[in-house]
Amino acid sequence: MPNGRYHRGRMVHYLLSWGDPLQRVYDIEVRFMAPSDDPRLLLPVWRPGRYLVQNYAANVRQFSAADGAGAPLRSWKDDLSVWRVASRQGEAVTVRYRFYAGCLDAGSSFLDEREAYFNGSNLFMMIDGLRAEPVQLTVAAPAEWQFATQLPRDGSTFSARDYDHLIDSPVIAAESLTRYTFNAAGARIHLVFVNDQGIDTEQYVEPVRDIIDAQARLIGELPFVEYHFLTHVGDRW
Repeated sequence: MPNGRYHRGRMVHYLLSWGDPLQRVYDIEVRFMAPSDDPRLLLPVWRPGRYLVQNYAANVRQFSAADGAGAPLRSWKDDLSVWRVASRQGEAVTVRYRFYAGCLDAGSSFLDEREAYFNGSNLFMMIDGLRAEPVQLTVAAPAEWQFATQLPRDGSTFSARDYDHLIDSPVIAAESLTRYTFNAAGARIHLVFVNDQGIDTEQYVEPVRDIIDAQARLIGELPFVEYHFLTHVGDRW
């Protein structure tokens, strides 16, 4: 992945995995160098695009922390969406917790045997003091699954400029995805569908192209060179 320019000591590493997908529970590991004594980890109470107060912290389970050698560190809940770890500045810290992902809508996270869909603002905690640092995310999905996201990636490992870039980039990992890629108004557009079996999704390509062209004419130019539309089709329970 293109991280050679990054200062590795300040990079935050996230690992997303799961056991039985029908439990709808993600396992999350965060590795970082403590930027201060007793660092704080914060889970957002909002998500990009909809600034309504949310209680994502209610889905967190089994929070724990360890030092670089794997020895347990004391941790505690400091506020509704804030956790702290008893560590000294500059020490390696590994935090682990579980997150219930049973809601499939535009801004939540979901897991079943066919798909892992997540918005980073739901489940990735921010380390206070490292928000502006580069991020690496590894998703332990089945080897044959496909990915769709705005994040640059190398296999199942993704890179983000910083925490905000990470949480503003939803991800779908699924056993099957339908993709259409085309150019519109000078940008590369990816139209991605999941669970669209038996539906002619190609019929949406030209209408989306027309909408993008109209928006570009309205605002003068597009503020991006590449964009992914992620679309879920049908009901999911």
